[in-house]
Amino acid sequence: MTYVEVDKEIAVRNEIIKENSFFPTNGKKVIFKKDILTAWSDKNKIDFEYREINTQEALKLREQWQQI
Repeated sequence: MTYVEVDKEIAVRNEIIKENSFFPTNGKKVIFKKDILTAWSDKNKIDFEYREINTQEALKLREQWQQI
């Protein structure tokens, strides 16, 4: 499975996710499945940076964020 890590403010502003979404976040970055971004990009242009990560990386980041 492929996930993306993106700036939460950008994701909310572009209405990819909602402010109070259940997706893992550290307050600045958020992680969600790439499929969500792919569906959003069908109607919108991706004009921001994001990082693709695999399941293992996503779980590791989530664990780190929960310790903060």
